[in-house]
Amino acid sequence: MKAICKDRRRKFKSSKAEARGTGSVSADIDRLLAPKTFEDLESLEVQVKKKLDSDEPIDYDYWEQLLRSLRVWKAKAKLRKVSQEIINERLQVLRKQQEETAASVQEKLQAMLNGAEALDGDKLSAIAYDSHFDPEPLLKLRAEDKNLVQVDEKKFMDDLVSCSG
Repeated sequence: MKAICKDRRRKFKSSKAEARGTGSVSADIDRLLAPKTFEDLESLEVQVKKKLDSDEPIDYDYWEQLLRSLRVWKAKAKLRKVSQEIINERLQVLRKQQEETAASVQEKLQAMLNGAEALDGDKLSAIAYDSHFDPEPLLKLRAEDKNLVQVDEKKFMDDLVSCSG
């Protein structure tokens, strides 16, 4: 986290001349390093250090910029790895809580069903009846509705059109 913050501060405070020299390459470097894992970045860092320590003619500004970016992306990758471990741990805890809750509900239901069975052998008799949840009354005609005149659909439509016209 510290490395990431230092990089942010350095980018904000960097002089325009420095930003102009490495800014054009910085986006390409970031695009190259972003998808890499921590292990990939470590091996790449070793290669870059070897390149900088060699006697080959190289562009030191580019390779130094790459090394700085590598260190920042390594920190980001490590942070991403740690946060993923935290998320996985939290998921495990939540799954365990859900399992315990489900087991508790299952035990309560089993106890209700066992209690009902003990009463009269009917497993559902212990569950209280509530007409609010019963669909049957909604499907039945009320007594006052039974006395209404029945009309077929065609006649109803014709009457509807004649009334509105």
